[in-house]
Amino acid sequence: MQNRPDTTDVEPEPEQGFIRELSQFIIIPSLIVLLCVGVFIMFGLIASDEKGAREFLQEVRAGTGNDRWLAAFELSRLLSREPAAAKEPGLVQEIVDLARQAGPTDPRIRKYLVVALEQIGDPAGVPVIIECLGDADPEVRLHAARAIATFGKVSGSREALAALLADEDAAIRKVAIYALGQTGDRDAIPILQARLEDPLEDVRWNAALALAVLGDDAGNGVIATMLDRDHLDGIAGITEEQKTSAVINGVQGVYLLRD
Repeated sequence: MQNRPDTTDVEPEPEQGFIRELSQFIIIPSLIVLLCVGVFIMFGLIASDEKGAREFLQEVRAGTGNDRWLAAFELSRLLSREPAAAKEPGLVQEIVDLARQAGPTDPRIRKYLVVALEQIGDPAGVPVIIECLGDADPEVRLHAARAIATFGKVSGSREALAALLADEDAAIRKVAIYALGQTGDRDAIPILQARLEDPLEDVRWNAALALAVLGDDAGNGVIATMLDRDHLDGIAGITEEQKTSAVINGVQGVYLLRD
């Protein structure tokens, strides 16, 4: 990712369910995936004491320096590994309050708290996730968009996600497009149709696939380019792996539309 808050720290990525889910209907550069996996594995080799959710939250509140965002990261990992930990009474509200109190000092705290709320999946966390869609930090926006996709159609998400479709970061545009498709909100169709004209080809591909998820065939022509090997061969810088991914996703789009 670009614009990391602190390039001197080795910052882990969220659990790899993210990458698997994202790659279902989103074309992302394979190098990014490899880097995310590598960093995650590296960090996973670092031993940490067994702690509970509330102990990590206390470290987020009272810790100093890197201890705070590392505690938020470990909380998100705990909730991914042990779903029962999310059942603690009042836990969601505590995470929501901390996410709002984190402020602009360290966006990594907000990012991992958003991931934690996604892991829990409680609708009570949705309002603060939507707030984070407008965060000043691009990684917070990206992870908030990915998180909101797991909640389906929720009030206020369409407008907030639509605002991200003009983001200068193509990765954020792609994840926002994916999220709009996953909401099941057909009112998002005109918004997605406009992205069929995006300057970047893989953003156009993602818009066509999101439309297919919503049952709209406006992106058929774009999906056809994903299945055209001659067209793919003519794209500068594209790898064989990316070509294969485009074809597989294009076939999924065709299947969804029964075209």
